[in-house]
Amino acid sequence: MARPIAETPVLYGSDAQRIEDIIQSTKPYSEDKQKALRQTYEDFKSKVRIHI
Repeated sequence: MARPIAETPVLYGSDAQRIEDIIQSTKPYSEDKQKALRQTYEDFKSKVRIHI
């Protein structure tokens, strides 16, 4: 039988501040980068068949 998943701990102090800074400084991909990633995904999806 599987073990229960423990709760995610709450961060305090410098760890919390570091994570908050990373989240705030994250910038979205440019339109060109998004298009390139989407095309790569579509190419991969067209070549792979996954049967569940």
